[in-house]
Amino acid sequence: MDISVDNWQDISAIATVAITILTLIGVVVIPLVLYRGQRRRESLAGFDDYRRELLDFAKDVIFTMSQVQELIATNPALAKGDKTVAQDAFFNRRSELFSKLSSLIDYGRFFFPNYEAGEFGQHKGAPYQGFRDPVLDRVIAAYHGLSAVDYEDFARNQKRMSLAELCTEKRLLDAFRHLSEEEQQRLKRIETNQGRSGITLKEIIVSAKRSFVQEIFTIIQPRDWLEQVEKAHGLQLRSRKTEIQGEGRTSSKDLPP
Repeated sequence: MDISVDNWQDISAIATVAITILTLIGVVVIPLVLYRGQRRRESLAGFDDYRRELLDFAKDVIFTMSQVQELIATNPALAKGDKTVAQDAFFNRRSELFSKLSSLIDYGRFFFPNYEAGEFGQHKGAPYQGFRDPVLDRVIAAYHGLSAVDYEDFARNQKRMSLAELCTEKRLLDAFRHLSEEEQQRLKRIETNQGRSGITLKEIIVSAKRSFVQEIFTIIQPRDWLEQVEKAHGLQLRSRKTEIQGEGRTSSKDLPP
């Protein structure tokens, strides 16, 4: 093997370049990558505070709407014992839920202020100027639906009605108009495509909740959030896959004997 002075000089030059590159990686590139990762985590943590508060608000709204559904399904006239006590409890519960939904609508304005405040409703107070956010419209739909709950003729709360009948009842019409377009169409399909004689008050509240969840989901973007958390913290979380056959679901033929 010919190891001349020139060869040693070449090897030395290559080694010097390699050491320089490694030094640059250690001094510049690695700290830059670490810095960017830290900034990503800080940004994620900052938004997470807002996201957590928003989820708390959403949880209260969803839980309250579920309680309205439960109230609608209740018929104090069928209660055992003193029916007057059951009827009074029904009325008081209805009043409590009114108060809760009303407070959630106002509380929600801190998360979802009105649009174009300087263009509409200038005679109103600052929180009420402009056009309401769709998120709050969905809560208002539930509020109007609750106002249609009959606390004297309880059987009426489970009555099915056509959309034509619904439009003659202002409170129900207001509830319907504050639903998302998708949920309005879904209720129309329920009435026409499932052999039913109409829709119920409970289904209107269900649509209000579905409309609300849809709005919050669009804002929070849980799928993107999960991906950001994985990237920011270097995690490999369990992927969420449907269990339907052909999309990751295990069918009966795949199970062991």
